[in-house]
Amino acid sequence: MNILVLDDDADILATEAALFAEKGQNVKAFTVANKLIDFYDSSPNSADVAVLDIILNGQKTNGIDTARQLRTRGFEGPVVFLSSSKEFGPESYEVNASGYIEKPVNAEKIDTILRIANGIVTRQKSKSEPEVIVSNGATARRIMFCDILFVEVTKNILNFHVTDGSIFAVRAPLKKYSPALLADKRFAESHRAFIVNLDYVSTVSGGEAVLLDGYKVPISKTQTKFKEKFIRYSLNRGA
Repeated sequence: MNILVLDDDADILATEAALFAEKGQNVKAFTVANKLIDFYDSSPNSADVAVLDIILNGQKTNGIDTARQLRTRGFEGPVVFLSSSKEFGPESYEVNASGYIEKPVNAEKIDTILRIANGIVTRQKSKSEPEVIVSNGATARRIMFCDILFVEVTKNILNFHVTDGSIFAVRAPLKKYSPALLADKRFAESHRAFIVNLDYVSTVSGGEAVLLDGYKVPISKTQTKFKEKFIRYSLNRGA
């Protein structure tokens, strides 16, 4: 997910941003509310979640006012507030807050924020997210594109590796599904037996792509444009 994080304390902000990044999230961090709003104005599609400190020392606004500004600009994603005080809890619901987390923030609280946000973002995206329906005879399953890590083929068996950790196997040639997947800018063919979702690629080096969970996918010598597509997609994501 693309997460906007606001905290007036630069050290705390750096810690929060690092914790989100360790979980594989794309983070834009701000110490000044107006700069966050300016960024959103310039890239309204680059934010899925807003995580906002409430008390912003030395600024004319606070986190709740910042959330109001985001809402008036059309931001519909989850807003989670961070605060060392509970006194703003009732007011936070005026902007349809999805969570209110007490500081200090640690890895466990980051997991809580991500669980809250991921459920909301997934439901929102499912309304317009393309999907594929796969069947292995006994079971049919609907898989949204955003939930596919990669597809691997072995002797006419397609393995759909999904973000929930499951693998759904289907007896079918890759060409049955590759046209629809590769028509989506998120997907690229790293090998004749692999189609990868670039949203989950961490690094591309040598002959392999490393995913955010550490899994390594091979890149064949014939797929010379995979690295180029990964770089271009990463630079333009959210633009």
